[in-house]
Amino acid sequence: VTLEFATAQRYDFEVLDEGGAVVWRWSADQVFAQMLGEEVLQAGESRRYAAVWPTQGGRGEYVARGLLTSRNYPVELRTPFRVMDD
Repeated sequence: VTLEFATAQRYDFEVLDEGGAVVWRWSADQVFAQMLGEEVLQAGESRRYAAVWPTQGGRGEYVARGLLTSRNYPVELRTPFRVMDD
């Protein structure tokens, strides 16, 4: 599979609150080169991306959203989680 990208960005992460509003986006303070690019994944090959959300005491129910920013194979995965008291 050849993944096509419109910029140097390959992925993004978001945290959404109970109402679905974005409370944090990994790419919010990032700058990406405006250039076309591609990555080839061979059969059985995968990519793993990670980021750390600075919760700053935000207790409650949230959804983590991971995105592959490919133009031709965009992928989005979501998982709910809860931030509780210490």
